[in-house]
Amino acid sequence: MILTCLAFGASLNGFCSTVYYPGIPDIKTELNAPEIGITLVSSLFILFGGIGPIFWASISDYYHIRRSLYLIGLLVFIGASIGCALIQNIWLLVAFRCFQSIGTSVTMSVGAGTVADCWEIKERGSAFSFLFVGQFLGPLIGPIVGGGITSGTGWRSVFWLCTGYGIFLFLFFFLFFPETYRLDHKWDQGSISVRSSITLVEQVKSQSGNKQPPPTRFNPFKSFVLIKYVFVAFVAIEIGFCFGSMFTLETLIPDIYYNQYGFDSWQTGLSFLGAGIGNVLGSIVSGRLSDYLLARTSRKRGGVSKAEDRFTLNTWPGGFIFIPLGILLFGWSIIANFTVWPAIIGFSILCFGMSQGRCKCI
Repeated sequence: MILTCLAFGASLNGFCSTVYYPGIPDIKTELNAPEIGITLVSSLFILFGGIGPIFWASISDYYHIRRSLYLIGLLVFIGASIGCALIQNIWLLVAFRCFQSIGTSVTMSVGAGTVADCWEIKERGSAFSFLFVGQFLGPLIGPIVGGGITSGTGWRSVFWLCTGYGIFLFLFFFLFFPETYRLDHKWDQGSISVRSSITLVEQVKSQSGNKQPPPTRFNPFKSFVLIKYVFVAFVAIEIGFCFGSMFTLETLIPDIYYNQYGFDSWQTGLSFLGAGIGNVLGSIVSGRLSDYLLARTSRKRGGVSKAEDRFTLNTWPGGFIFIPLGILLFGWSIIANFTVWPAIIGFSILCFGMSQGRCKCI
């Protein structure tokens, strides 16, 4: 039940990031919106989706809570979705979309902590893959549902749908989701056969003589110290480029397909089906591969594993083969004025590589 709740919650961010894409031409016309306004609606949603998890995760660890943050984040999302449905100019839409993103981002970081609370380290890759399937089902379903609703009742109905989905998730979490925060850090060592080598946190503590640090003030930016570790910085940079590429194309696709292929809202929504399938397949493959890599390398070391064992084989194909290949196929087919199918296939390859690379960051 816990993983089901997390999967539904994880789908919210991806669903809301793409559900309005088929309605972009209608939004531009009704609100007389400039191109920069439409761009900010998408780009700031992504920006705050990256900023939000920093604060949610820090609050969770500082106050030792999980469940309450899910409920607070969903309330923020519900209020912002109502605002999006009622706005009369593009700049208010930009502002409310930022709050939407902050609300949905809680499952992206706190959800990872919940998985660590409830699953052994050797099982977390599979648990995360299921979590990411939920997260990537959102972008798969969002444009299709958004295209149908926009064609039938207009783009504002899309945000009323988001409001209803948020209320459903709030009730679901309130009724069925327990508090999972776990203070006993010996759980990993006492209940699993795969022993982890020293963690980054333990390494930092050892540099101060293994003494229990005194209570400190709340500092959400403390986690940035981990960037000094090469494998953390490497993965962060790669995933940044992956996400940037994916969301750039997602923003461009509605206008390109409308102007070049004459797609309406419904057809534009259906065109995202290939991307969603790529995301889901990449997540499943990566989760299984991640657990396999961890188990294989830990056996070679006599049962000791390291964090970077999970992403060795995931990083190179995802970040350096599939994503560039998908971008090149998409751009080349558009410039050459081919049919829409090569562009759809190219975007799905990009999304496969992005989700395969992302799932290793666990």
